[in-house]
Formats: sequence, structure tokens, C-alpha cells
Amino acid sequence: MAKPTKAQWDEVKLKLSRPYGSAYFKCDDYLIHAEVRQNKMTLKIQVYVNGWIKGEWWWTGKERDLGTMPDIPRRFHCLTRKGKSAKEIGLNHKIFGKKVCKDKGINDKFCMAYPIFNTAGGFVAHLKKHNPAIEVLDFLTYQKARDALPIDTDEIASAAALGEEHA
Repeated sequence: MAKPTKAQWDEVKLKLSRPYGSAYFKCDDYLIHAEVRQNKMTLKIQVYVNGWIKGEWWWTGKERDLGTMPDIPRRFHCLTRKGKSAKEIGLNHKIFGKKVCKDKGINDKFCMAYPIFNTAGGFVAHLKKHNPAIEVLDFLTYQKARDALPIDTDEIASAAALGEEHA
């Protein structure tokens, strides 16, 4: 598996900067489909792993728990951090004390990993940083590889519960 060239990465960024653009990758044993979607008045890049976005792959936690993040969110999802305001931190220090706040992580930043990126450059940089083996695929190669994946019985059960046929 050869690493993508700079020209291929530029082509991927161009595809993902246009409305309804798509790009396909193979990263180790995972098939990745990145697709541009409209969210209100902005374009976002939505990432599918092996053709799915599963809620169990979303990760939330404190900043000190980043080491416990599972493999799929770490490699393919966008990580955001949200800290508390200075006013809230000061109020917590008054109520609980600085030592308790530090020991229990009351003022730690809250982190969330979810499969939506704001920019094509951010998605490409994240993919390069967290995946040693990346291959850019065309749609037909991606489709054949996805059809060759083993069928997950949980996916069939959830599709049947929704009244859909598994294709």
C-alpha cells in the first residue's frame, strides 16, 4: 500500500471542498468514506467507517481520559474541547477549593470525538497524523471492498427493526 502523493492529497482536498463531494480511503483494515454534507448554511465533512456511523463510536470524556479513547474515534473522528469560563472556574474554586477541583477534575476540559470535520484540510491532517497506512480509492474499488466485508449481525437486526432490507 503506497502512501498518497501530494497531488492525490490536493485532489482529495479539492473534492471535499465542494458541495456533495466524496473521497474514499483504505486505512489498515478500515474503509473510509468522507462526504460533504450541508449543515444549515455551512458545509461539513461527514466520515463513515466501513459504510457506517455508529453511535457507539462517538466518545465523550474529560481531557485527562484521552488515553482511554477507542481506536475508531481516535483515528477517524474530529476531537473538540470545551473548557469552563473563568467565572465558572473561580466559582468552583470558592465552593469546592482548588485542591478538590484539581483532584476530582471539576474544571477539566470536556472532550468529544464525533465524525464531522469543518474543513477538508483538517480532515486530511487528522487522517495523516493518526493512520500510518493510507490508500486513496475510487468509488468502484471502495464499493467492491465494502461488499466483501463480513456482515455484522447487529446491523441486520437494527435494519430489520427499522423495517429495512439489508443490501
